[in-house]
Amino acid sequence: MIKDKRDGVTLKPWNGHHRYRWRVFWPESNKRKTKGFVKKSGAGGAEEFFEKQRKRVKAQGSEDAQFSKSERLAVMTFRQKAEELLEVGEKVSLEDVVREWGERQNVSLKRQTISDLIKKYSSYLDVKAKKKNATPLSELYKQTVRNRLATFDQKYGDWMASAFNEEIIKDWLDNLRTITKRPTGAGSRGKLASRSKKGPLLSPRSRNHYRDALHGLFEYAKDEKSVADNPVAKIKKVAVPESNIGVLSLRQAADLLAACDPEFAPVVALGLFAGLRVTELERTEWEDIDLEERGTGEIVVPYLATTKAQDTREIPISPNLRFWLEPFADRTGLLVKSHAVYRRKIERARRVAGICVWPKNALRHSFASYHYAMYKDKLLVKQLMGHQTKSDTLEQHYRRRLPLKDAESFWSITPLAKGKSKA
Repeated sequence: MIKDKRDGVTLKPWNGHHRYRWRVFWPESNKRKTKGFVKKSGAGGAEEFFEKQRKRVKAQGSEDAQFSKSERLAVMTFRQKAEELLEVGEKVSLEDVVREWGERQNVSLKRQTISDLIKKYSSYLDVKAKKKNATPLSELYKQTVRNRLATFDQKYGDWMASAFNEEIIKDWLDNLRTITKRPTGAGSRGKLASRSKKGPLLSPRSRNHYRDALHGLFEYAKDEKSVADNPVAKIKKVAVPESNIGVLSLRQAADLLAACDPEFAPVVALGLFAGLRVTELERTEWEDIDLEERGTGEIVVPYLATTKAQDTREIPISPNLRFWLEPFADRTGLLVKSHAVYRRKIERARRVAGICVWPKNALRHSFASYHYAMYKDKLLVKQLMGHQTKSDTLEQHYRRRLPLKDAESFWSITPLAKGKSKA
């Protein structure tokens, strides 16, 4: 077998190949590469390529004689990557790479697992909520963040925080799926056992929520000197498809109120006719409702009960809403005991009312749309909703154009003695 090997480059026949008769092996970027040739000599032949690669490797070896073999290969790898980056307009030097590596090594000295980091961040959320002039964080918000981070903890809990990069986190986000539980039979202590099953990929909106939770976690880690950079910062939010603004029809609104149990009807009425958020309904107390204030009465939505508004806001009680609230004028305490109670009762009312498709934020969206259709005052609607006056949230997510006659009927929905709602 005719073979030529010099300076780490090898030329030899390629026996049995269906096309090529010769091939050349040479080192490049810490890898052993090969190329096939039809002919041995002449222009474009194996010998010509062999000599070219041999001279390149030899020249590079003499230039870097003071480096070890592994160091020389590392430099060659860097040069190749630097050339690729240069093609897209980004210039980087080996000195920059070494300096950044050194900074990361210094940061990684403070070793902290994701599990430990999440525990500290969870406590930090409680402290942050109590700081002066800080945006209030509701318990529901904090628990939602903790639940999302718990999902991340399940997979990466024993990883060091400094070990993450953009690719790892993006891959995790892109593959998040819903989890459904199916009953499997009787479990311990007579309880029904269930088995978790992965469902479809999360919606773009839900994925963005998980991304935001991780961004907050790694920003905290950055402040704690557990990571040099926030790997989530460069991960863009995915586009959320625009959806039609969901508004209940007159018939649906009346049927929904009629389907509620008597204790829950005023809670739904406050959502429909005062525009309170679900989180506000769950935190507002009966004492915040004054039926005598300013003659018509008003609802004071407490600062701590809001999620976006930066102050308390007063919402006048409409004449039809007053009918729903008056029977409960002597009540005290929370309007609804918990989020679980609210969900159970609203879902039951929906089923009884025959509302198959429940629009997102249906009560609040309906309030904004019917109020604007009735009074044509965009600024007033924003104030009642707790939006900033310069915000375009109302136009983008809440207000849907409705005819005046429908608005007049909506603001006339009242309870009847027989337990039905009049529309």
